[in-house]
Amino acid sequence: MYKDRFEIPIGELYNKAVLKCVNKSWRQYKLKKDYYKPTEKTLEEMCSATPLHGISSQNWIKLLKYWDSEKGKSLSACGKAAGASLNQLHRFGSNSFANKQADHEDEHGEKMSLLSLWIKAHTGKDGSSLPGTVTEDFVDDAKAKVE
Repeated sequence: MYKDRFEIPIGELYNKAVLKCVNKSWRQYKLKKDYYKPTEKTLEEMCSATPLHGISSQNWIKLLKYWDSEKGKSLSACGKAAGASLNQLHRFGSNSFANKQADHEDEHGEKMSLLSLWIKAHTGKDGSSLPGTVTEDFVDDAKAKVE
């Protein structure tokens, strides 16, 4: 589906660029978890610590002050609450639904129904759903309505 729209170059230069982008994203993802410890250190102690390679001291201090601000704390709490309230978790990882549909179409020569896509996204390889989710109930209700 989308594979026809993009021309992805092959070669070492492309591989290095992708790895650099992924590495930067991963590093940014782990920054707060690994380096912002308000219960263990004061803001001044965290600001005086040497920032990671590739982050300037000015940007590091701005980031720490943002995380320590009321707005940063409020948005963080909101994000944590939103993540905790999820009751139907998908298992596709970083693959998009469109890519999964396109892969299915390439393999089987037919478009995957939205219900089949949803079921595949929310169940494991063995067909089981994650414990503590409402996935099984949703699937049963959806199948009943389709039939």
